[in-house]
Amino acid sequence: MCRDYMSSGAPDFTVSASSSEIAAEDDGSGFDAGYLESLAVYRNIADRVLDYDGFLMHASVLDVDGRGVAFTARSGTGKTTHAAFWLKLLKGRCRVVNGDKPIIRRIDGVFYAYGTPWCGKELLNANTRVPLRDIGIINRSDENRAEPVKNPFPLLYPAVYKPQEKDKLRKTIELMCGLLENANVYSIFCNMSIDAARSAYNAIFGL
Repeated sequence: MCRDYMSSGAPDFTVSASSSEIAAEDDGSGFDAGYLESLAVYRNIADRVLDYDGFLMHASVLDVDGRGVAFTARSGTGKTTHAAFWLKLLKGRCRVVNGDKPIIRRIDGVFYAYGTPWCGKELLNANTRVPLRDIGIINRSDENRAEPVKNPFPLLYPAVYKPQEKDKLRKTIELMCGLLENANVYSIFCNMSIDAARSAYNAIFGL
């Protein structure tokens, strides 16, 4: 799972998952212990990466000509399908950075989205980062259109991992607000066709 992310350098921090933390990830869905352990480990990574101005967001992130575009939505809405249409539409100009659970990190005032081994069942990821410039919130619709969001916080907040400790939650919200000040946010209304990607791309890139 983590083979492409191996490093010979000294770690900035380490995490582990206790048996009780692994058990706490079991919601009765029947996942095996290895998968539950990976969830517990990533939860602990998300808690620790806050010390490095990073947080976890549920989104599919693309690198489009060096520009990060993230899509988020309620589970089952179609963010992965919409991202796949962008790959088909833009061909070699576009690649997946993380298909499901990127780390977003602020460095010198710039917010970057990172690939990680935790990337959804399609296992789409790359060991790289991209400046996150645009966020699309996917909504199912018969009509394809995209429009800027005036108050994106309540729409994006459900997509952000929220730690239990108050100080960590406060730091997460502060980082999220910083991201929203630096990124363009759109509501994307789309059907399940490549025309949806074309409409969203034109709106985001001003074409």
